Amino acid sequence: MGKIKAIKGLGKAYEAARKEFLKGQENIYKLDKTGKKDKLIESMNKFLKDKNRKASPAMVDRYDRIMTSDFEKKTGPFFDKKGKE
Repeated sequence: MGKIKAIKGLGKAYEAARKEFLKGQENIYKLDKTGKKDKLIESMNKFLKDKNRKASPAMVDRYDRIMTSDFEKKTGPFFDKKGKE
Protein backbone atom coordinates (compact mmCIF):
# COMPACT_ATOMS: atom_id res chain seq x y z
CA MET A 1 0.00 0.00 0.00
CA GLY A 2 1.55 3.28 -1.10
CA LYS A 3 1.97 6.23 1.16
CA ILE A 4 -0.39 9.16 0.78
CA LYS A 5 1.28 12.56 0.75
CA ALA A 6 -0.09 15.15 3.14
CA ILE A 7 -1.72 18.21 1.62
CA LYS A 8 -0.36 21.36 3.19
CA GLY A 9 -2.70 23.83 4.84
CA LEU A 10 -5.59 21.56 5.82
CA GLY A 11 -5.06 21.71 9.57
CA LYS A 12 -4.56 19.49 12.57
CA ALA A 13 -8.05 17.99 12.53
CA TYR A 14 -7.48 16.70 9.00
CA GLU A 15 -4.10 15.25 9.92
CA ALA A 16 -5.60 13.45 12.95
CA ALA A 17 -8.44 12.03 10.84
CA ARG A 18 -5.98 10.93 8.15
CA LYS A 19 -3.75 9.15 10.68
CA GLU A 20 -6.77 7.37 12.19
CA PHE A 21 -7.90 6.29 8.71
CA LEU A 22 -4.47 4.91 7.81
CA LYS A 23 -4.27 3.09 11.16
CA GLY A 24 -7.63 1.46 10.42
CA GLN A 25 -6.49 0.43 6.95
CA GLU A 26 -3.53 -1.42 8.48
CA ASN A 27 -5.89 -3.33 10.80
CA ILE A 28 -8.05 -4.55 7.91
CA TYR A 29 -5.24 -6.72 6.58
CA LYS A 30 -3.85 -7.69 9.99
CA LEU A 31 -4.26 -11.36 10.93
CA ASP A 32 -6.68 -11.77 13.85
CA LYS A 33 -5.16 -14.49 16.03
CA THR A 34 -8.09 -14.44 18.47
CA GLY A 35 -10.62 -15.41 15.77
CA LYS A 36 -13.25 -13.00 17.14
CA LYS A 37 -13.27 -10.85 14.03
CA ASP A 38 -13.90 -13.91 11.86
CA LYS A 39 -16.76 -15.09 14.10
CA LEU A 40 -18.48 -11.69 13.96
CA ILE A 41 -18.19 -11.43 10.18
CA GLU A 42 -19.32 -15.04 9.77
CA SER A 43 -22.42 -14.41 11.92
CA MET A 44 -23.28 -11.30 9.88
CA ASN A 45 -22.94 -13.25 6.62
CA LYS A 46 -25.07 -16.10 7.99
CA PHE A 47 -27.78 -13.64 9.06
CA LEU A 48 -27.90 -12.08 5.60
CA LYS A 49 -28.00 -15.47 3.90
CA ASP A 50 -30.69 -16.93 6.18
CA LYS A 51 -32.94 -13.89 5.95
CA ASN A 52 -32.24 -13.50 2.22
CA ARG A 53 -31.56 -9.79 2.62
CA LYS A 54 -29.15 -7.14 1.47
CA ALA A 55 -26.93 -5.33 3.95
CA SER A 56 -28.41 -2.19 5.46
CA PRO A 57 -26.30 0.95 5.96
CA ALA A 58 -26.06 0.13 9.67
CA MET A 59 -24.68 -3.34 8.91
CA VAL A 60 -22.14 -1.89 6.49
CA ASP A 61 -21.08 0.58 9.18
CA ARG A 62 -20.76 -2.25 11.73
CA TYR A 63 -18.71 -4.29 9.24
CA ASP A 64 -16.38 -1.34 8.73
CA ARG A 65 -15.98 -0.85 12.51
CA ILE A 66 -15.17 -4.55 12.94
CA MET A 67 -12.67 -4.68 10.10
CA THR A 68 -10.78 -1.52 11.13
CA SER A 69 -10.48 -2.51 14.81
CA ASP A 70 -7.56 -4.38 16.36
CA PHE A 71 -8.99 -7.27 18.37
CA GLU A 72 -5.69 -8.21 20.00
CA LYS A 73 -5.20 -4.78 21.59
CA LYS A 74 -8.96 -4.11 21.81
CA THR A 75 -8.67 -0.74 20.13
CA GLY A 76 -10.56 0.87 17.30
CA PRO A 77 -14.06 2.02 16.40
CA PHE A 78 -15.74 -1.30 17.30
CA PHE A 79 -14.57 -1.07 20.90
CA ASP A 80 -15.23 2.67 21.15
CA LYS A 81 -18.85 2.14 20.11
CA LYS A 82 -19.21 -0.98 22.29
CA GLY A 83 -18.36 0.98 25.45
CA LYS A 84 -21.06 3.59 24.73
CA GLU A 85 -23.93 1.12 24.24
